[in-house]
Amino acid sequence: VVVRFSDPAQLPAGAADAEPVGQLQMKAASSQDRFEQFAASNPHIEIKDSFWIANAKLVTVDTAQMPLRRLADVENVRRIHKNTKVSPLETTPTVSQSTAGTQQVSPAASDYTWGLNEIGVPSTWDQFDNRGDGVSVAVLDTGVDDSHPDITVSKWKDFNETNPYAEPKDYGYHGTHVSGTVTGGDASGTHIGVAPNATLYVGAVLTRGDQNFGTFSQITNGIQW
Repeated sequence: VVVRFSDPAQLPAGAADAEPVGQLQMKAASSQDRFEQFAASNPHIEIKDSFWIANAKLVTVDTAQMPLRRLADVENVRRIHKNTKVSPLETTPTVSQSTAGTQQVSPAASDYTWGLNEIGVPSTWDQFDNRGDGVSVAVLDTGVDDSHPDITVSKWKDFNETNPYAEPKDYGYHGTHVSGTVTGGDASGTHIGVAPNATLYVGAVLTRGDQNFGTFSQITNGIQW
């Protein structure tokens, strides 16, 4: 289960002067302290992971020995919920979208995909003389196939809890698609990405099952990373 905590009544000394990340870390450490003491003294509770960005902990509980309502009584515990399953939405193009995509612009007729033309990418690049230079973007999805000629991955992390891959891998296909839309190049002769000069980070957080679902803890870990 996931245990969520409320902020402590008073921030620890020095929190007001810290950077936003530091403030979140200090808030989490302060509000989770009593629960950590409680878990340390109880063999029926194991803390599996901690999250400062969500002020939460992932814990396993032997409910035959320790009812969950006992955890809710610990100071600063706000609520307890399952390690929720999260799945990507399945989308089906409408007739009008499909028609627009084939009638307006095709790769043979343009150096840009229909999508880039539709949102004004060519004119934006010309006006601002910038294609994502100096910007870092993280895609948290099913991973990425870095053998794609239009995709360059600068940082990679696999949040699969059982057998994480050290090198980039796409557990499905959606993460590669999104990464291409964000920073893809034009190796095929057609520009596919909105910001091809941006630095791409990819975190695989949807790594389970045939439908490539993830969990609250995987996705929170990805955001925190």
